[in-house]
Amino acid sequence: MERILLLDYARIGAALLVVFGHLYDPSPDEVLRTFIYQFHMPLFFFISGMLHRPKSLSSLVRRLLWPVVVFYGFYHLLCYPVYHYGLWEGDYAAYQSGFVPFLCTVFADMGRCFVQNKGLGPSWFLIALFYVKVLSMVATFSARRCGFFLRDGRCVVLFECFFLAGLCGLCWFAGYRYGLAQGYGGWRNVCYLGNALMAMPYYAAGRYVVGLLPAVEAWFAHHRPVAFGLAVALAGMVSVAVHYNGGVSMFCILFGRQPFPLNVLWCYGSGFCGTLMVLLLALSLPRCPQGWGTSCIRLGAASLMGVLGFQYFFCEVVRHTLGLGQPYLIGFLLSLAIYSVCVLLWLLFHRYGIL
Repeated sequence: MERILLLDYARIGAALLVVFGHLYDPSPDEVLRTFIYQFHMPLFFFISGMLHRPKSLSSLVRRLLWPVVVFYGFYHLLCYPVYHYGLWEGDYAAYQSGFVPFLCTVFADMGRCFVQNKGLGPSWFLIALFYVKVLSMVATFSARRCGFFLRDGRCVVLFECFFLAGLCGLCWFAGYRYGLAQGYGGWRNVCYLGNALMAMPYYAAGRYVVGLLPAVEAWFAHHRPVAFGLAVALAGMVSVAVHYNGGVSMFCILFGRQPFPLNVLWCYGSGFCGTLMVLLLALSLPRCPQGWGTSCIRLGAASLMGVLGFQYFFCEVVRHTLGLGQPYLIGFLLSLAIYSVCVLLWLLFHRYGIL
């Protein structure tokens, strides 16, 4: 119970940070947004690794790829009337056509969006997570076939890390060769595979440390001020990374402004520090007693996928109607409102078996 609530706290906090970040200008001058982007997506992949459960390929397709189709259709179906009512100046040419040609163009472009890494909004996270889980399945199968398996599972996870590192290197080299062949002059991201490779260390680390979580929780349950103090210290370390390395982005596969390989070290260092910071903040919070509070937390965490998929439309409308320079308090309240609307939408879609 306690362990699940801890991760629920962390997931809700990370989702709120995603919504909050999408309400502001993506320029390097927006310091708070740059700070959030250091760790909010690494945190999702880290927690996904901690919650790893073996699943079949068909189950992964149903749970991760089908929602992408739903969110893509939902986004454009709502953008169409909003564009024609003048509430938003969208840059999608299909919005200017009739409704039937618009539908044909949207669904014809869906496959291209999967390949060209654009037009899917935050749903790219689900595609990247699908690749990460498939690669993890391959690594687990290889580890067991090679006999690297102990009772506690740590040896097999360690082998998987080395296996995945080699596999990532091979995929990276293949992407580099593909980019040269296509005339891009370097590496070319295809089908969000590059995002998955960038996220793989966080997922593998989450799988590896999940066994330590009960003991860590038991200790911090009696030392919550220590957890808060460590979280503040880690926030300072992330701030140092923002100062020296600038903005990073898992979506854009941007490691920062420092030269290679320093930018990679800064990027993963700030990602892990920020992830631990959020988990420690979750540990420092008092636990809700059984009742409506716990139910709300569970519901907010269970609808996380819906929040990530639905929120982008509302963030775009808010940004284009209210502007990008809202005070942070207003931005936080808007984030809570958008989160709540997305939870209700997720419940509706889940009720009718769409998600």
